[in-house]
Amino acid sequence: MGLKPRLSTTAFYSILEYTKEVIVSNKNNESQVSVQNLPN
Repeated sequence: MGLKPRLSTTAFYSILEYTKEVIVSNKNNESQVSVQNLPN
């Protein structure tokens, strides 16, 4: 039971890291990619 929150936190940070990479990739490829994935 004490392990579950830790796993959730790890997964959360993994997703956060992945999202950050995707955003950076989108910014780098802005001229090629039409911004249909991001609302901003």
